[in-house]
Amino acid sequence: MANPGTPTFEQLRIFLAVVDAGSFAGAARKLNRAVSVVSYGADSLEAQLGLDLFERMGTRKPKLTAAGRVVLAEARALAQGIDGLRAKVKGLLDGLEGGGGHRGRRNAAGRPAGHGPARVRGNVSDRGDAPAR
Repeated sequence: MANPGTPTFEQLRIFLAVVDAGSFAGAARKLNRAVSVVSYGADSLEAQLGLDLFERMGTRKPKLTAAGRVVLAEARALAQGIDGLRAKVKGLLDGLEGGGGHRGRRNAAGRPAGHGPARVRGNVSDRGDAPAR
């Protein structure tokens, strides 16, 4: 029994773009890449998995094989998971969600907020928030 390789997220993104656009050229436009890059990405995904995902014989439009349809369902689930992760992290960075330990808020020294006092250079009286000595 053969073990498939692990595809990259970029390969899966290309695969999804080809399916959604209905062509390699359409996927290239959507991804702002050259058609050759998209074609190579799809080919390398097929080689990585050891499966033909598209039927290419006698058609200008790529058509999914049975294996391609199975991989499509998993690729969509992974893409949705990555999108969800990115949205969650954005919320953490923007301070919209609890959890602490995020890098979004910084004190005056550029350290994460809540991680010790900020050291401010210069005369504090110049900033107007303390009386001059």
